[in-house]
Amino acid sequence: MTTDITELAQSLKTAAEKAGIEQWVNNHGEVNTADYEVDGGVYIDHICNCEIVGTESPRAEFIALANPDNILALVEALEKAQAKNALVAGGIEAATKLHERIAELESFRTAYMEWSDKTDWVNTDRRFGVVKPLGKHRADVLKTYIDHLESRAVKLPKRTVGEVMHMSGFSRDYAEGWCSGNDNAIHEMRAAGIKVEGE
Repeated sequence: MTTDITELAQSLKTAAEKAGIEQWVNNHGEVNTADYEVDGGVYIDHICNCEIVGTESPRAEFIALANPDNILALVEALEKAQAKNALVAGGIEAATKLHERIAELESFRTAYMEWSDKTDWVNTDRRFGVVKPLGKHRADVLKTYIDHLESRAVKLPKRTVGEVMHMSGFSRDYAEGWCSGNDNAIHEMRAAGIKVEGE
């Protein structure tokens, strides 16, 4: 039995309000009973002489509306509503727990993002003209690149003062200064472990 709970509740409320909220008494008025035998069973009707206001009997209307079918329909609708409310409450509780868990994990996510920015994995590396294997760590790629750069030799020919004067057309003092600076540069590069080659 499916009943619109709003409609049923409203009709019961309206009837109850019309019936009055003062205390009801059950020892006044006239009650008649009648026995009926139907299909081998005996049914007893109780007929109450309810107060009539004008041409209407609000208490009788309320009693008629508060029949077992309507009460059972109202109870069924309320039980369904309570079941839905329990389901929603469970969903709200689960969502609250998930929000708390997200807040907990946010600091881990931030730390992970900072870590992953510093420790990326390289899928391909074409800097050396070759594709490196997938999944090589960025630190390993950088070390290989540094080793590659360090393995190169610097070509810095040693010139004589006469050669510098002839090539540049400048004075002897300029040529001597250039040769001295060149010698110092070669010395410092070799001291740093860099190979220096002439032409």
